[in-house]
Amino acid sequence: MKTKTDKTMSFPNGNCAVMRHADDRRGGITDTSIQVLQRVAKDLREQIGEKEVRIFHSPLRRAMWTAQNLAKFLRQESNTAIIAGPLEWLYCGEEAIARHIDEFEEPEDFVVLISHQPDLEHFLCVRSGVTNCSLFARDFRIKGH
Repeated sequence: MKTKTDKTMSFPNGNCAVMRHADDRRGGITDTSIQVLQRVAKDLREQIGEKEVRIFHSPLRRAMWTAQNLAKFLRQESNTAIIAGPLEWLYCGEEAIARHIDEFEEPEDFVVLISHQPDLEHFLCVRSGVTNCSLFARDFRIKGH
């Protein structure tokens, strides 16, 4: 399900999105999250076309597993997708995303930042609704679980 996001969020441009990690289980992410990530990758491709996607994630394993699976499914959807690596600040407090997102002010490709619920809720100025695998961009939202 794709819906418009609140224009008051402080995304630097339309080529950047934040995403909450998938549900995890011992040694990986859940089968349900894998299915949801397949749909999210397909919906993201419909939104951004053939742009290359660079994925950054927090250093926690569930975020890394989410990045790996999202990249795999984006590649199946004809997008070039690379995991650009972990960023420590994606797991270091409520205001970290707002402080650092301007580093992605003019990317040529599309950037996805995978983080965690409290940090994302603070950045998006919402109290709930940031479900696992949900992706938020300036101009669209892709619902996760």
